[in-house]
Amino acid sequence: MTKSKRWWIIAGAVVGGILPPISLYTILQAKPEYTAIQRIDPEYMLNLNFQILSMGMLANGIVFFAALRFNKEDAAQGVLMSSIIWLLLIAIVKFVWKP
Repeated sequence: MTKSKRWWIIAGAVVGGILPPISLYTILQAKPEYTAIQRIDPEYMLNLNFQILSMGMLANGIVFFAALRFNKEDAAQGVLMSSIIWLLLIAIVKFVWKP
């Protein structure tokens, strides 16, 4: 593996790793009522967070396909790896973690 290829994979993984939390923060800033819902009904908020985090994965999909479009398969590979990690974490939150 060349140094350039490794750099693109790491760059893609970093971008793919930070996009879902940024998306979650942006959505919560745009809809502050979600924070009030959390204080009232934590179980409903857990389901809502699952949906919002899933929406954050759309940003990863956009970056993934943009990287493929510009022939940066190594960056797309890094985004895909971080997306898989995020999806595993989201599944754990959805099915294992109960408030």
